[in-house]
Amino acid sequence: MKLVLEPADITAIADAVMQQLAPVLAEFKALASIPLKSQQIQASIPCISAKPRQDMLKRSDLPEITGLSASTIARMESKGLFPARVQLSSKRVGWRLSEVELWVDERRQAA
Repeated sequence: MKLVLEPADITAIADAVMQQLAPVLAEFKALASIPLKSQQIQASIPCISAKPRQDMLKRSDLPEITGLSASTIARMESKGLFPARVQLSSKRVGWRLSEVELWVDERRQAA
């Protein structure tokens, strides 16, 4: 059996579907317009971790881990006395946590 629909039938079906979906779409639009905090969004999406990956460190993490100022770290890095930075993107650099931890451990042993 072959079903043949006329354009007017297709339009009527589409209108009926839209009438059924209108309340759902309105509710979705209302929910989508509510601003959520970043943590709420991350907590509701299972594939996004609430904590960033910790295998790479930001520049601001280094003084806390090493006990050195940012300027001392930069000076030591330029002389090759500190682990080298890794270019993460055109405007972002990071340091490997494992290399920085090893460097800190070696300095403690030498002290």
